[in-house]
Amino acid sequence: MARLTDGAMHRFTALAVAVTAVVASPLQAQVMVPDSADAPAALAGLRASALRPGSWTYASTVTRAGASVELARRTLTIAPAEHEGAAAWLLLDRTSARGQVMTDSLLVARDDLRPLRRSAEMGPVRITLGFRGDSAVGAMSAPGGDALRLAVAAGATPLVANGAMLEAALRLLPLAAGWRGSVSQLAPTPAGLEVVPVTLAVTAEESVTVPAGTFAAWVVTATSGGVAQRLWVARAGGVLLRQQASPPHAPDVVFEMVLVEAPPPL
Repeated sequence: MARLTDGAMHRFTALAVAVTAVVASPLQAQVMVPDSADAPAALAGLRASALRPGSWTYASTVTRAGASVELARRTLTIAPAEHEGAAAWLLLDRTSARGQVMTDSLLVARDDLRPLRRSAEMGPVRITLGFRGDSAVGAMSAPGGDALRLAVAAGATPLVANGAMLEAALRLLPLAAGWRGSVSQLAPTPAGLEVVPVTLAVTAEESVTVPAGTFAAWVVTATSGGVAQRLWVARAGGVLLRQQASPPHAPDVVFEMVLVEAPPPL
């Protein structure tokens, strides 16, 4: 079990800070790649001014053969900010794992959630990005290597800059039975950046119990080449309550993140 825990820890730390699922993580494909591209763009017309400031704390675990190990604690903070004189939201994602603290800071427009600027520290890796329209330009650096220039364009589909932005969008989307939508997720890789399409679909309605309480929730399924990850999203307020997935090569291993603390009332 110790060897599994060490490997899971390495994968999760990359996952938790970058984009919900990114570099070297077996969960990357599960979140990023849709089975079809016919879902409508999901971010059009969002009213980001309706976001609620506050901090939400999550516990992440890995479970195998009935034994669970906590991997990390993560806090997502949404706070009012400014960018170049305009109103913005700061989406601050902070993960603490085995004494290592990692942060991912993203500024988005207060009116429509457009990404504006991102700065991430994932252990030794540093990422800085600026956004204009559907494009992102910046740099990624790590000890012992040269800074890698980053540039990418998302095309026609709205760009999701990281996992925190996707969670913020879930709070604003008109989720309902049968709802379906698509976005493009920005994924850092050792070679630079990738923009990968994401299809999200409401597949069920359930009551879910997490340490923060019991809530009526939509189950949002994100598919990856036929492999699914499930997100439980509060029907009231759209807050992510629970996230669960298994690596394709190890279906008996379950990665889970649950909400443990939220500002009252949720």
